[in-house]
Amino acid sequence: PNDTGVFQPIIFSDEISSLELGDQIGIFDANGLISHDCSNSIGEILVGYVEWSGEQLLVSAISSIDYCHLTDGYELPGFIEDNSIIVKVWDVSEQIEYDAELMINQGNGNFEENTLVIISDICLGEYDECGDCNGNGPMHQCWDGSIVCDPFECPDSNLPSPDSFSFNQSVA
Repeated sequence: PNDTGVFQPIIFSDEISSLELGDQIGIFDANGLISHDCSNSIGEILVGYVEWSGEQLLVSAISSIDYCHLTDGYELPGFIEDNSIIVKVWDVSEQIEYDAELMINQGNGNFEENTLVIISDICLGEYDECGDCNGNGPMHQCWDGSIVCDPFECPDSNLPSPDSFSFNQSVA
C-alpha cells in the first residue's frame, strides 16, 4: 500500500542467523484493509518489505486509515490494529517462500500503531516447546523420569543438599 503516515516500526536483529544475504522479508496482515473506496474490504496485504543484508534492519509496517465517516471520506489500505503480524521469507537461493515463526524480544505479535517490535530470530520451520528452531523438544531426563528442555529445570531430588553435610576438617 501507499504510505498512510501511520506505521509500526519493526526491527529485525542482526543476530538472525537463519537468513542469507538477499533473502526477501515480507510483513503481512492476513486480515488487513485492502480497499480504497469505503467498501471496508478485508484480506491479506503486504504492509512492509525489506531485503536481508545481515545487519539490523528497520521496517515501517503501514497502518490502514479509515475516514469513511466524513463527507467525501475515504480509506487507505494497510494493517488493522490487533491483527497478528505475519512474516514470510522468500529464500532467494532455494526460490521458496516460507511462513516464518518469530522470536520477539520487545512488543507482541500483533500490529499496534507506533509501538516498537523487535524480532530477535526468525525460524523457517517451527519452534519446539523448548524455543529451538526445528528442534526435537525436551530431551533431558531428570532423576524422577520427567523429560525437560534444560537439566536445570529438573525438580529437586529427595537427596539432601550438600549444604546439610558437615565435614570434619583436620589440619596435619
